[in-house]
Amino acid sequence: MQKDYEAALGAFLVIFNRIENTVSDIVVLALKKAEREDILRSLSGDLFARKLTTLELLSVAYPQAAPRELVEELRRLGAERNNLAHGHFDQNPFDGSYRVVTDRNTLSISVAQIGKLTARADKAWDELRSSQAFFWFDDLGSGGD
Repeated sequence: MQKDYEAALGAFLVIFNRIENTVSDIVVLALKKAEREDILRSLSGDLFARKLTTLELLSVAYPQAAPRELVEELRRLGAERNNLAHGHFDQNPFDGSYRVVTDRNTLSISVAQIGKLTARADKAWDELRSSQAFFWFDDLGSGGD
C-alpha cells in the first residue's frame, strides 16, 4: 500500500510543480508585457499563495492571464498539496490502512483520491498553458511587422 501511495503522491507533486512553474512564468510574461520587469525581483521566492494573488492582480489588466475559477481551483489544489507534501504517511502495520497526519488534522485520503487530485491538477495545468500561450502569441494578430 505504501508503494501505491508513494507513486500517487509523486505523480500529484510532479504535476503540481508544473503548475507552480507555469504560474511563475505567466507572472513574468505579464510583467514583461506591462514593461514592469523591475517588479520581478521583489516576487522571486514567493510562496505559491502569493504567486496566485499576483496572478489574480495581473488578470485585472490581462483577463487571459487567469480566469477567476482557475485561480480558485489552484488555491484548492495548493491546500491539498500542502496537506500531502507536509503530512506524513502513517500506516497501520496490522491491516495496512493508512492516514496522512498533518500539523492541523488527520486525513483519510486514498490512492484513488490522490489520483483524482492529479487529474484535477493536470486539467488546471492545461488551462494555465492556454493562458501562458496568450502571452507568447497575442501579438501575432496585431498586424505588426
